Amino acid sequence: MFFLFAFLLIVGNLLTIHMYEQNRSAYYYIYEHKDLYERFQNGDTSADTDGYYTEDATRQENYRKSYDIFLNEMQQRAENMKTLEVYSNKSSYVYRNIEKTCEDFSKLSSVEIVSDNNFGVLELAKYEWDIFFVIVFLILFSYYLFYQERNRGLFLLIKGTKNGHSSFVVMKLLVFGVFTAIYVIVQEVCAVILMGYYYGYGDFSRSIQSIPEFRNCPFAYSVGEQLLS
Repeated sequence: MFFLFAFLLIVGNLLTIHMYEQNRSAYYYIYEHKDLYERFQNGDTSADTDGYYTEDATRQENYRKSYDIFLNEMQQRAENMKTLEVYSNKSSYVYRNIEKTCEDFSKLSSVEIVSDNNFGVLELAKYEWDIFFVIVFLILFSYYLFYQERNRGLFLLIKGTKNGHSSFVVMKLLVFGVFTAIYVIVQEVCAVILMGYYYGYGDFSRSIQSIPEFRNCPFAYSVGEQLLS
């Protein structure tokens, strides 16, 4: 019965994604009119009857040109902040954080910004109802795992055995952690697959900084690595 509930939660999450995405402009232009978007990507600008694809392409191109400027100005912004009294104490957390931020972003100077299909990654990042289904799973699983013996009258019997109570609790906590991790992984993988079906993710090997909304990410990893994380 419990596995059926877990399955229904995953299905419920996918249905929620579907209902949520139906109200998004990307769903209309990228999924329902995928043929037009593919034509536009292949150079047919006449496929963009409403200017949606052109607006996205222009935004990405402007961002691509500005990213190096953003990195180059990072050090200058940090130096300007250090001149302020509140940030000037070298032993303070704020000062060390400024130094660490500059160091992190300096490693991104070799990152290449590539314009591509960002819709799948963005829609996946904006969807937040998945945490609701995880919470429901945790509540149901906790009840099933920790209160089953009490409801069946087995709690006192287990507690009265030698090392029964403590060992049993440890094992249950271990099972709780393992099955929760499995559920979260399965739920997220299904969501990634569904969003990929709707929108696609473009080139998995391009840097996550290629997506404007991830400009402030201080770590150099790819879109594919972001989806796996």
